[in-house]
Amino acid sequence: MRVLIGYDGSKHADAALADLARAGLPPGTEAVVLTIADLFEPPCSTQQAVEPMVEHAVKQWRNRVEAAISEAKLFAESAASKLRTEHLKWAISTEAFADSPAWGLIKRAEGLCGGFAPADLMVLGAAGRSATLGRTLFGSVALRVLHHARRSVRIGRQVASSKQEGNPIRLIVGVDRSDDSTAAVRAICARKWPVGTQCRVVTVFDSQLFTAMAGIDPIFISSYEDWPRQYAEQAAVTLQGAGLDATAVVCEGPVASCLIRQAEEFAADCIFVGARGLRRVERFLLGSVSSTVAMHAPCTVEVIRS
Repeated sequence: MRVLIGYDGSKHADAALADLARAGLPPGTEAVVLTIADLFEPPCSTQQAVEPMVEHAVKQWRNRVEAAISEAKLFAESAASKLRTEHLKWAISTEAFADSPAWGLIKRAEGLCGGFAPADLMVLGAAGRSATLGRTLFGSVALRVLHHARRSVRIGRQVASSKQEGNPIRLIVGVDRSDDSTAAVRAICARKWPVGTQCRVVTVFDSQLFTAMAGIDPIFISSYEDWPRQYAEQAAVTLQGAGLDATAVVCEGPVASCLIRQAEEFAADCIFVGARGLRRVERFLLGSVSSTVAMHAPCTVEVIRS
């Protein structure tokens, strides 16, 4: 499994690193720690003669970029050192370059930088700062990555329960009948979880959506009240087959609020959701709420793309 970890030295990035100990990632994981200097390199001039003032300004800017990249390399290596002590069987490397943090992460995850293989999973903190250490980027990088990346994204937070030794890992997985929802269940099953890991499968039915839609046949609504528990129970059985202690829960209300509330009640370490939900009438279940859950949950959130 190839994992790209965006690291900027902030406390949020450190929390995302610590959270990886409870992510179920297997031995042999290939992890790349990437720190991006939030600067753009000046283009190379094609002119033979350049005004001295312009040439001096460009040289100064290049020196600033090189200094920022050097600082970024130190941040990336410090994070990699922490990971190497925790994950002895991982192959861990570091990278640093100058770019916009969000777009740099996305391009690197897609394998568009230096011919590297695409990542399977992107990891970053819920908020942070630029590698130039100048300005706070509260959630902006995470949101941009969530909206535009084509890879699964893990927004890491370290919750209080995870600091207590001996506590089982607790997962929430939001499911509907979408492909990404199914992929979220598969992703959990593919991980290496310790014995005793608990998983609560949550299906949400928002009846208020139907009351706002004039002309909907009550029989049609009734048919949609039957399947949530069946689907949650089916997903729970699949997770039980992978060795997890899984139970099914059906909630009624706004989807994001229900998932967040379940995470709080369950003292969850992570919420797994699909990036896209169902289409047409059924899309009230997950879909666009994945970013809302990711930014407001009390724990780590992993948004899965099929």
